[in-house]
Amino acid sequence: RAALRRARARLGARGRGASSERKVLNTPSDTLHSLPQHTPLAHLWRVSETPPPDSTTQDSSTRDSIGAQVLSLRAFGTLLVEPAEAVSPDEAARSRWHAEVLELSRRRRKVALLVYLHGSTRPVSRDLLMELLWPDDEPERARHSLNEALSHLRRVLGRDALGARGGDVKLATDVPLVSDVHRFDDAVRRGRAVDAIGLYAGPFLDGVFIDRAPRFELWVANERERLRQALVSACQAVCATECTVYTAPQQAVAARKWLEASPGSEDAARAWITALTVAGTPDALRAGLAAYEQIVREVRVEDDEPLAPSLQQLGARLRERVVETEAVARETLVETALAG
Repeated sequence: RAALRRARARLGARGRGASSERKVLNTPSDTLHSLPQHTPLAHLWRVSETPPPDSTTQDSSTRDSIGAQVLSLRAFGTLLVEPAEAVSPDEAARSRWHAEVLELSRRRRKVALLVYLHGSTRPVSRDLLMELLWPDDEPERARHSLNEALSHLRRVLGRDALGARGGDVKLATDVPLVSDVHRFDDAVRRGRAVDAIGLYAGPFLDGVFIDRAPRFELWVANERERLRQALVSACQAVCATECTVYTAPQQAVAARKWLEASPGSEDAARAWITALTVAGTPDALRAGLAAYEQIVREVRVEDDEPLAPSLQQLGARLRERVVETEAVARETLVETALAG
């Protein structure tokens, strides 16, 4: 009993307030490494004051220009096109539009064309588009396939959605299309790290392949890495030790996504555990220990290598603290029962 009382006294000294608890895990061996590149990020990003806009949101001028028929394009973690908004008073026209969207969703190469055009800031030559998506076809057949795909996109997005000048093609700036990647890039530009992290639902076009299109696959790989790096940058900013404008739950979400995007990152693993345990409560410590054990399992499955020594030490300290808190809790219950 005396030993338990001493353990309870030590825990009380550690756990008075969030700042004291943060010091337990924020010693040089227990906290995020303050990498030089992290420091400026905390000043470039700012906490979101409003939730990210709903995926069906579009400005009124765009909606009015196409009868409120707006297409949703999702490319994070999947590839999906679906109606975002369609409130045309003409029921027959609305039904035809839904049918066109459904047909488009079944044509992966056409959707890939839409993704590429939406990601291009400049007009794209027809020759390049044919080389990207129909490289093995005869020129006439490839040209026919491209023209048919562009016609289908016009039927879905409106006649003025695609501008064509000479041999070049470009999506109009007011195209009635909402895209998770476009919203993510916009959040990055505006410094809204929390919004950007919330929009990132997985790697760009994850598991999506276009047969016989190596140049398109190379573009996808480059775009996927660009977006992954932008996500990591946002997560690092939210998790940076000098950044105090984000809440612990926001930091925990950011650190987990950082770890998913960079599975071998010791900094991401440490940030996740730190965010979960910063409150210092028994539940928080158990959540941190559970996260640590999950990291151990994932590292063992993916790399078949032991965890970094500093993380092993952090895990051992977490186990000790969980045991101490549980022992103190049991002792408190016994004393309460005896007093009653």
